[in-house]
Amino acid sequence: METNVCINQKAYLSHENGVSLDIIDIVIMDFISRKWEEAYLNEDLVELNGSYYVNVPTASIVEAFPSFRIKTKSGIKRHLKKIKELGFLNMHPNCTLLGASLYEITESFSDIEIEVCSYKHNNFNK
Repeated sequence: METNVCINQKAYLSHENGVSLDIIDIVIMDFISRKWEEAYLNEDLVELNGSYYVNVPTASIVEAFPSFRIKTKSGIKRHLKKIKELGFLNMHPNCTLLGASLYEITESFSDIEIEVCSYKHNNFNK
């Protein structure tokens, strides 16, 4: 099985605030955004003081994108830390207590146009 990822390079190359995002950061942001939308539709968001969070286990990101060649959760966590420090995500204050990786998408996140499409296809040799 092979995974193809196409990315809106505008988000990568020309963010007005000079934010340093790499391709992996942008794909992770898109992945979390899609999980948030899915959780919203399924009424599965976690609410705390008017903020809504989605559960995105780091292992699910590792599994979704084997082409990153990031084999550990700590590799993904470094990217998530960078994305949080840049102000695109907030982490739920009780993640450790709850045993979940809960993220809130910030207004800054909404300001970036991220259009990522990923799809899988099978290679059949006849």
